[in-house]
Amino acid sequence: MINKHQLQSHIVLVNQKVIDLRLKSNGLLEDEVCRLFRGLQKYLYIPSNKVTAKLDALRIEDGVVQCTISDLTRELDINIHHSFTLGVIGYAGEMDAMSVFSKVEGAEISDGGNIQNTTVNLAWAFLCGPLRDRLESQGISLRLTVVSSSDPFATFPFAQAEAMRNLFEVQIFDLPDRSGIHLPWVDEGENGTLSINTMALSTGEALEKLLNNNKQFAKAFKDGTCFVSADPIYSQLARFAQPGYTYIINASTAFRSEVAVVSYDRSVILPMNEGEAGDVCRLLLQRHSGEELNKIRRPPFTSPLATNGREIDLDGLRQLDRSLDILKTYIPSHRTLNRQSFVCPISFGAQGGLVIGSGSQGEIACFTSTPAKTDRLFEEFCDPDSIDRSRIYEMGAGDAVATIITLFNEIEPRIFIEPFFEGREGENRILIELASTIFVSGLGRVVGNFLIHTRQTNWSCIKPAMFLRLLEEMAQESLNTARTMVNKLHAPAIGEMSQCGIQVVAWRPGQVAYPERDQNLS
Repeated sequence: MINKHQLQSHIVLVNQKVIDLRLKSNGLLEDEVCRLFRGLQKYLYIPSNKVTAKLDALRIEDGVVQCTISDLTRELDINIHHSFTLGVIGYAGEMDAMSVFSKVEGAEISDGGNIQNTTVNLAWAFLCGPLRDRLESQGISLRLTVVSSSDPFATFPFAQAEAMRNLFEVQIFDLPDRSGIHLPWVDEGENGTLSINTMALSTGEALEKLLNNNKQFAKAFKDGTCFVSADPIYSQLARFAQPGYTYIINASTAFRSEVAVVSYDRSVILPMNEGEAGDVCRLLLQRHSGEELNKIRRPPFTSPLATNGREIDLDGLRQLDRSLDILKTYIPSHRTLNRQSFVCPISFGAQGGLVIGSGSQGEIACFTSTPAKTDRLFEEFCDPDSIDRSRIYEMGAGDAVATIITLFNEIEPRIFIEPFFEGREGENRILIELASTIFVSGLGRVVGNFLIHTRQTNWSCIKPAMFLRLLEEMAQESLNTARTMVNKLHAPAIGEMSQCGIQVVAWRPGQVAYPERDQNLS
């Protein structure tokens, strides 16, 4: 049984909110945005659909808005002139981009941002009464606090917003919101969204001002057991937090390099995609060696699954294991006394993603593929009006994974797995830790897959009443899969979560790249 006296948790989220403006396709706009996106890729080597830049509207002629895009890169002073066919006629308002683009027919305004999405995801999950009841029955006291640049629940209907606010302590600090304009593009059957965002600001100074001026909040902050931010707040944690907490930086693009540098030799959890992980490792290697960055090879993060999706690619796994070893050398694995931690969450897009479970039985790396059997999952757990299976929306999927990492570094997955134990399985620590790691990794794939098929950037596409059922189903699947793999962990093992079609690869970190090491599993 779980030791209930250790389950006092307080998650504190530090949030500079983004006001997101989303435009719908109009026939011409997608081609214009595609030309811009491909140009950014080709000439400025910007691979991401997310761009931090200043977008200025200059004039409007026959519904076409002439714009400049600047501040794309610190190294070069580049201004891009680009036209967008928005169909805005007779406009006489302010000529800032948000005001102009918001007048486009069908434009949608909502709140977003990495920590905003995590905040709403947590609220959406805990609107599920049966989930709250399950936690209470296990003696879990979970406290939620969000420090935000403005009301994180402002755009929800009144009754829903009030229910969400009742789950959180909300503190507003002296920091402006960001803005983001999301533009659809289409290119020979491929589609996506280009997001142009204003610069993210450091939250530390505003957070410290609030802590100094609000003694009640400072006391609550000191009780925090898990902190989540999009930029480093190490100074504020050192001054105001109680040691022993978990710290997760779900970094915005603007702070990725800074996070890598200042997190050197700190046991922080950094949710990333595979490209970001390679960039972070390269920066960590540079700090260690002192060499010029252009002389350091970028460690590759490759999928361990073969192209057929059902076998292990040993060469790919060896490369991945070697790169993970570099990451863990300079970002030591976070450990929590008397329970398992979940670290190194790295998403591989359509290929899947991984997480490392760190517990009493050593470390277990677990890579899970994206679900192949999705029809029933969407039908049972999602609001059909929120889902568009014909399009891919990249915004928010990574934040969904970060939310899972946040939640289950505070709540033991065993709570949901335990009801499915048979015989003396409750005494088998290796089985429990393997099942828990599969659960966290696989659940991240499922909720991330939900997000890529909705225009929203949070879990509002999931039926709140079904959260507990989703966790129970994934827990049972994870345990069933772990039973088939637990006796094979002396080497990389592969299994399948059959009900959702997720392939699972598990191994001991370092075991593949450096087999000569003593793998002490006790």
